Amino acid sequence: MVDKRIIMLVALCLLATLAAAELAAPKMDSIFRFRGVKVPMNLKIKDAVVESGVFDLEFLKAADSGDLYLKLIKKGEVLDLIKGEEWPYEGSDPVDGKPKLKMGRSASQGTLVFTFESGKDHRFFPLIRARFSVPYSE
Repeated sequence: MVDKRIIMLVALCLLATLAAAELAAPKMDSIFRFRGVKVPMNLKIKDAVVESGVFDLEFLKAADSGDLYLKLIKKGEVLDLIKGEEWPYEGSDPVDGKPKLKMGRSASQGTLVFTFESGKDHRFFPLIRARFSVPYSE
């Protein structure tokens, strides 16, 4: 029969490992996720080229630093997490109520630029606007 002390010791080790992993993982709050976005260009991600096609794009905010990130997902696989830059609204900018995504190409920099706006009616993250640049391949 197994000693109860051994079971307790193993359980405590498992709990300590899980707690350490939880502390090490960055806390990210999901702002919004766009599903089925058609990306018209091949993207350069982590020294590889990912063919154009349909992606899911999730916009996140780091709980500790407030940094904004774009999670690129294709066929359920997370391809990359890209840090963006906040691009504050100016007084004359019209603000819709719902989240919005815009895509544009910067040929001079060789990047596809995603501009995300959370909208003014977002419950937890209103009035966030950020830009994310991803290198592309022709």
